[in-house]
Amino acid sequence: MHNAYLVNKGPSAHRRERQSTEPPRNDSSLDIDLSIHVSSVVFVAMAASLVWLALAPGAQLPNSPLVWALTIAWAAALVMLMLDPRRAGWATILFSIALTLVMPAGTSRLVGLCVALVVLSYYSTLRWAIIAALCCAINVAVILASIPLPTVLATPAQWTIRTVAAAALSAGMVILGRLLTRGRYLAANRRQQAADEHEELVRLKHNNQLAIAIHDTLSNELTFVSSIARDRLQSDSPDAQAWSSVLERSQKAFEQVHAIIAYLDDPQHSSLPEPPFMDEVQRRLTDVHDQLAAMGYDGTCDCAGLFLGKAPDVQREVCSLLTELGTNISRHARKGSDSYLISVLVSEQCVEIRETNDIAPDNLTEAERSGRGLDMHRTRIRELGGVLHTNAEEGVWILYARLPWDASTDVASVRA
Repeated sequence: MHNAYLVNKGPSAHRRERQSTEPPRNDSSLDIDLSIHVSSVVFVAMAASLVWLALAPGAQLPNSPLVWALTIAWAAALVMLMLDPRRAGWATILFSIALTLVMPAGTSRLVGLCVALVVLSYYSTLRWAIIAALCCAINVAVILASIPLPTVLATPAQWTIRTVAAAALSAGMVILGRLLTRGRYLAANRRQQAADEHEELVRLKHNNQLAIAIHDTLSNELTFVSSIARDRLQSDSPDAQAWSSVLERSQKAFEQVHAIIAYLDDPQHSSLPEPPFMDEVQRRLTDVHDQLAAMGYDGTCDCAGLFLGKAPDVQREVCSLLTELGTNISRHARKGSDSYLISVLVSEQCVEIRETNDIAPDNLTEAERSGRGLDMHRTRIRELGGVLHTNAEEGVWILYARLPWDASTDVASVRA
């Protein structure tokens, strides 16, 4: 005799009960979030640049309508950095270059160039950031010189110093922009990681509650059933064979409950055993046939074909559906000879399952008459690219299911 057992929760299940579902927090003070609001920095720099342009001592004000127009356009592009960073950034650089050609003096434009370059480096790819940096380096060198371009070329020593300074300034702005970009991506990754961890905690809590519910309902009820069956066997009941079948089925149910709770407790390291597919199909059919025979149902279960590939989701669904068919026959079929037929045909493309049975008068309770089992299987088979059809005509129940091994290449299921 096998002893019935209760399924106890593992230590990890108890640990999960103490876990909170709040997203994790990083309390490290060194974990600086560089994804700052660039718009506020742009606003401050733009305001400083415009004030410098207007009030700086010795600042060279526009001396012609063309210079005024370019200056206004440059200031407008600087303001537009907050609304359209990429286009406004390039516009700021281009207008600054145009102003430099007609009025080289204008160190106040350095602030605008630096801001535009940082913004472009932040929002653009590295290639475009380098191109913008080259443009700005030439522009900055000319602005620093504050003399026409030919004169700069005529003084090699000054050109070298100012070119190095301009290149260093431009490179620094690009590096700053890329650092801000990296900070933005790191912050986004941290937020995504925190969201994933929060979702995992919620899932673990749900699994823990589900495991407790399974334990408190199925295990306790199965313990009662197995205890009654054992008592009847020990009392030399005339129905000893029937009670032995009840006890055996309850022990198998215990094993399945134990495996399910173990899986919910640790999905990564606990899994239900998966024997070869054809062997498992044959075992399920034999199990269904023996169970129904013990209950007074006489029928046929057969399997034909062969499949040596791997399609775990489809294989699990086929085996689960066969068990569901056996349960439905015991609930709804008429007892007697040739009362049901379950046929499984396996090919290289798909698995086809046919089931028929004589319909018995409906004497089930409301709890037994749920109909959710086939609905869940129909939904799951549809997700796998297959179909499940049912029909009841002239007192005969007919079921047909087709599950392709590869839904993307199965035309018959799509047409169905």
